[in-house]
Amino acid sequence: VKFRMFPSDNYENMLSTPTYDNFTSFDSQSSLWNTPGDVVHSVGDSWQGLSPVELIPNDPCDNQCVATSVSESSATEFTTESDSRKRGRRRKDQRKHVSQCTDRCRICGDESTGHHYDIPSCNGCKSFFRRTLLDQRRFVCEREGKCPVLPKTRKEQKRRHCRACRFRRCVEVGMNPMGIVVEEEEDREALQLALKRPALLLNDVSIIIEFEFPPLLKAISQRLVSIDEHMNHIVDNLMFLEFKHQLLRRSDLNPNPSDRQSILDILRRHTAMGQPQKEMAGWPLTQGATRAVMSLEEHAQLRIPLPRLCANGLPPSFKFWFYVDLVYAIEWAKTLDFFRVLDPADQQELICFSAWQILNITHSYFSYSRGSDKAVFPDGKFSVWTPREADRDVINPFFRLKIDKTEYILLKALILCNPSCETISDRTRSILQKKREKLSKVLLNHCLRTGGRVSGAARFGEIISLEGVMLNQALKTKNLQSLLSVLNLRPMRINIMDEICGIHYDS
Repeated sequence: VKFRMFPSDNYENMLSTPTYDNFTSFDSQSSLWNTPGDVVHSVGDSWQGLSPVELIPNDPCDNQCVATSVSESSATEFTTESDSRKRGRRRKDQRKHVSQCTDRCRICGDESTGHHYDIPSCNGCKSFFRRTLLDQRRFVCEREGKCPVLPKTRKEQKRRHCRACRFRRCVEVGMNPMGIVVEEEEDREALQLALKRPALLLNDVSIIIEFEFPPLLKAISQRLVSIDEHMNHIVDNLMFLEFKHQLLRRSDLNPNPSDRQSILDILRRHTAMGQPQKEMAGWPLTQGATRAVMSLEEHAQLRIPLPRLCANGLPPSFKFWFYVDLVYAIEWAKTLDFFRVLDPADQQELICFSAWQILNITHSYFSYSRGSDKAVFPDGKFSVWTPREADRDVINPFFRLKIDKTEYILLKALILCNPSCETISDRTRSILQKKREKLSKVLLNHCLRTGGRVSGAARFGEIISLEGVMLNQALKTKNLQSLLSVLNLRPMRINIMDEICGIHYDS
């Protein structure tokens, strides 16, 4: 059931339920009863009364409203037309009776269909304004911004006027981009970017100087951060932390494996990366200070005990990199924003899960950046107890992918921000999932920007796959350390390594 309501001095009477006595005539051609109150109804031979209706206001500049009944019984009881003809008549009646805004479209002068984004406009200009903002389109006028914006003369005709001038006209008349409703996150980010930097869309210095957002929109746009700025902020922070991490590796801070400190002891104290450090003197080391040793696998296979970790005969600047890099990895993790908000117990579990991988990727990229296909360290030589097998690092994959530093630091952060750790709490897992989505998006956008849509997406997948490779390598190392402990081939206990590898001793 559909009826129209026209302006009247007595609105209460118009909304009241009429009776059969109110009707004065019946139009057989239109099957409409005409009432004194100018209310047009579709009825049958008897009156059952109007069901509750929902008034849907259209345009502020038009006093007409469309009301739709929630009951369909009276509309179907007395119909004599087929369903297809009835649907066609209904669509035709809707096009005929739906109220139109009395103003013309302020962009092209065509008939407006209502107020769109605060301005009377046609559907074409409304859609054009929306697409331009969400798709980040940029148009250039070839006539110094003086092109006329005219409506279409025929339904099938396309507008031939300049799109740059058309968008400028949308902005000048005051179309409000904050009225655009979006559901996808990419559309929201694109809209924020358009509000933050309208100059990218206008693409004309003379237009930019003359044009300003309304005060409210201008204030909103100043508080928005563009996608690129947000990503650059994340990358810059990680770059700074990586610089401090490498500075710590070159410093004179030299923890010894004989220290009895635990992971919690390191987590509770202030980070060493925030304290001034002096560079280690006496580097690079001489060849005699880094003698070749057997691999850990050879010690396990031949049942040969590992030598005692004694600094006798070694220079003071010598570092046991297998141990100090674990300590440095914990110091680096403590500086990340998402890690600091976790509970201490979850922090410890996450360190045990990812410390070997952080150690692996740190020395792998350092070796790769020095052009070496083997693991080298800041002291310039291979250090004692460092596995040198190709399957213990990701140096060769780095050479194959020609990975850059931005990709390296993002992958390093993703290794720590891993919600797949089974021993963490649900709260921590939720925090890591949200942060991981952001980091992954930054890495993906970087790959797309540098490699294009197809190659960039494939490169992103290859870089992420290295995380699984390093996880398997870390599991092998932990299992090997556990085997050496079971075979009683380790000469001493190393608390941090025992915690990370899950080695427990009988008291």
